[in-house]
Amino acid sequence: MNRRISFTVRSVLSLLLLSSFSAFTFADRQIVTISPEMPAFGENDQEIDLQVVYSTDPANLAATGLGLKLYFNSALLEGLELTANEELGGSRTGPSVQKDTSDGDGDPNTDFVIVTAWQERTETSGFGNVESVPWPEVEDFSAGVALLNIKFGRKDPAFSGTTTINFALETAACCEAQAESVDVIFKDDETPPEISFKDDEREFTVEAQGPQTSFGDPIFETVLAAISVSDNKDELSVQSVVFSLTEDGAQTENLSLPVGTSTAIFLRVYDSSG
Repeated sequence: MNRRISFTVRSVLSLLLLSSFSAFTFADRQIVTISPEMPAFGENDQEIDLQVVYSTDPANLAATGLGLKLYFNSALLEGLELTANEELGGSRTGPSVQKDTSDGDGDPNTDFVIVTAWQERTETSGFGNVESVPWPEVEDFSAGVALLNIKFGRKDPAFSGTTTINFALETAACCEAQAESVDVIFKDDETPPEISFKDDEREFTVEAQGPQTSFGDPIFETVLAAISVSDNKDELSVQSVVFSLTEDGAQTENLSLPVGTSTAIFLRVYDSSG
């Protein structure tokens, strides 16, 4: 008689934590991001739309203004449209597109820069009272508000990979800058390969070669001959197929099938796009 004995092993780790406290002062932040977060040209896309989005930490923080520079590679991104949000209030300079002659972002791959700045305005009331109107003049921008709308075209049809958009911010005296670089993806192949079966037959009966019949046995050659693989770009064959006993499992090595049983085998295939 076989018995299964279960053991539970517990490891006890004692930690002595020494606490120390110190005071940190966190500056307010002016934050610039790109929407969508992961911009990409699909396999057949010729253009993409981006928004440059502004927010603050803490939320809805009023400021005296913001200076923005956005650097990009014009060999890969062709500027098609550029507009600023007219509902932010304040006084705006730009946007203008300039050659990046001074390598302002320290990235040799970017060669053009979009330059824009916003500054709070003033208004006069009463007996000549001049008051500042904090920027942006938006009641609630806790979820972010658009600064710029940009349409880029795919400049090099043969290119696949990524190009980086960089930022440089000139913030108000109250705040620190937060603006992470963003990679724009140029996808090469989004069409998955296909597995097909002769006459769409997916059930096969083979003669057992013993108590266990290896999938490598020549008896399965007729099964493999009924399977074909096609792809829009890569040359694939049945040798590229992953055979597994589970739907998302890895390749099952030394696959054997017991006599008198019906076994489901899952097939998957990948091309160069993954």
